[in-house]
Amino acid sequence: MRRIETLSGNGTVTPADGKPVRVRYTLNILQEEINVGTGTIPGLKSIHGAVRPFCGALRERLTLRMEDGRTVDFFFTDMNGSVVGTGGVSTFTLHEDAWLRDGPIFASGQAIGYRVGGMPNGGTARIANFGAPNRNDWRIMRINPDNSQSEWSGQLRER
Repeated sequence: MRRIETLSGNGTVTPADGKPVRVRYTLNILQEEINVGTGTIPGLKSIHGAVRPFCGALRERLTLRMEDGRTVDFFFTDMNGSVVGTGGVSTFTLHEDAWLRDGPIFASGQAIGYRVGGMPNGGTARIANFGAPNRNDWRIMRINPDNSQSEWSGQLRER
C-alpha cells in the first residue's frame, strides 16, 4: 500500500444523538499497487486514521465534515479514535438552477434553487427556498441514482 494523501485538521462529526462534536482528524488515503509485468498499476483505495475525541459508538457509521467542506463516511474501530473510511472523500458542489426574475432578463435576480452534486452513491439533491424572496424556507429533495426522488422535506438550518 502506498500513501497518496494525508488529510488533517479540525472538523465536525454528528452521532446518532444529533449533537455535533468538534473533532481533530488525521486520515491517510492509501492505494494498493498491483504488480503487472515489470511495473505496477493503481488498485483499490482505503482510508485509515484517527478522529478524536471518540464520539458515537463502535462500528456506527458516521460522517466527518472536514474544515474544507469535504466529507468522509467512517466508523470507529476502537475507543482510542482509530477509524476506517467506508467510501471515498466527497465534495459537495452547489449549482444554481432557479432564480427570481428582476425585470425582463432571465436569471437576473436572487438564486432560490440549487442542484447539489457530489452526493454519496451517485445521488443528487435539490434545495430550494419556498419562501423567497421575503423569508427563508429552505427545503431539500433527494434524487437517487435511479432517478426516484423523495418529497420536499424539512427546513434546512442556516449556518
